[in-house]
Amino acid sequence: MSGDLLDYANLVARYEAGLVDNLRSFGFQTDYLDLWVPDENLSRSLLNLFDAAAEAGHRSLAIRISADAAADLKSAELTDQAASRGHVQFEADSGSVILRITDLHVAAMPTRTDRAAVSAQASAAARTSAVETAGRAEATLRQPMALSQPYASNLASAAGSVPADPVPSNAVHASAGIDGLVLEADIDPAVHVIRAMRATGARGKIAGDLIAATTQLCQGLPILEAADHGAIRLEYLLRGDAARPCPGILVPETIESAFHFVSALLRAVLADYRQKSGFKSKTNTFDVMPGPAWMQASDAERRALLQRAFAAGRFPAEDVIVVAIEYDVRVVVSLGGGLSGSPASVTADLERCVKKHADGRLELFLTEVKDSNKLRRLSEPKSSEPKNSEPKSKAS
Repeated sequence: MSGDLLDYANLVARYEAGLVDNLRSFGFQTDYLDLWVPDENLSRSLLNLFDAAAEAGHRSLAIRISADAAADLKSAELTDQAASRGHVQFEADSGSVILRITDLHVAAMPTRTDRAAVSAQASAAARTSAVETAGRAEATLRQPMALSQPYASNLASAAGSVPADPVPSNAVHASAGIDGLVLEADIDPAVHVIRAMRATGARGKIAGDLIAATTQLCQGLPILEAADHGAIRLEYLLRGDAARPCPGILVPETIESAFHFVSALLRAVLADYRQKSGFKSKTNTFDVMPGPAWMQASDAERRALLQRAFAAGRFPAEDVIVVAIEYDVRVVVSLGGGLSGSPASVTADLERCVKKHADGRLELFLTEVKDSNKLRRLSEPKSSEPKNSEPKSKAS
């Protein structure tokens, strides 16, 4: 791919479309372009692109840009800024300019003193940067000044602060800013986990409370999990007991612009962390385990806790029987005939009660219902196992 000529305007347009159209990646299907996030500042955007290509092992790059943009880059001394990455040249070409960088290599990691200076400069630049493009080519992300219901009612109680985890001395400081709001994170490079997160520059109470709730949710999470699911976690927290806003798969960015803002900010922090640390992984295997109160409880204590959760939802004890608790997170129940509504609806209501009053990680399953039609059961294929063999478990 390094021998291809890239059109910068086309790259940005594809990236913007991918923010809305794709759940994962941005459709480039190219190693380094999937690591790249464009910046409102063209110099920083190109430097990010150089770094992504160098990390992927490319030795050269050619990018077509407009003549006006090339003039701005020359005045901004892009050549000097890129000197630690390779040799930059500008070539006129039919009304546009081709920017070539050769001898491309990964820039040397700065010292601790240099990192502090770079971090301060990045934060200052983020505070003054223009808004990023979001969703559509002409649309721009702004700090959220309003929030629809039920999210607005639950926001004030959700916003809070949590004590920062111990931050290792080699923590990577990553930051990003959109419309003056700057989100910063100290990330442990050994495990890529956010140890501390903070924000500055909120212009109103909605934006301030929203980003406070975000930092509370994301602190202690892997940075990849925060970027992938931070907005989803926030929407679920603020929705509370209200009904789902739409059927099927819920994508928070499509139902509330505030969640789009949060998602873009978290992904930009991840992009900055990738650039500063060399982190490349795109595979998110993170899974939340139940809290210590559940994990340390005995089977009898867990069943008692579940019965209290059912009672809080006004489900009669005789109509909800806990059959088994599997793998610490699966609660298998049997429903009695006294419950009104479809089994699917009742199960969903029960699971909400369990998550709210027992542990948010638990999942509810109904016991398998055997076919009541004797003829159909008799027509099922017979097992070829010997009669004295042990029956297979349901998990096999």
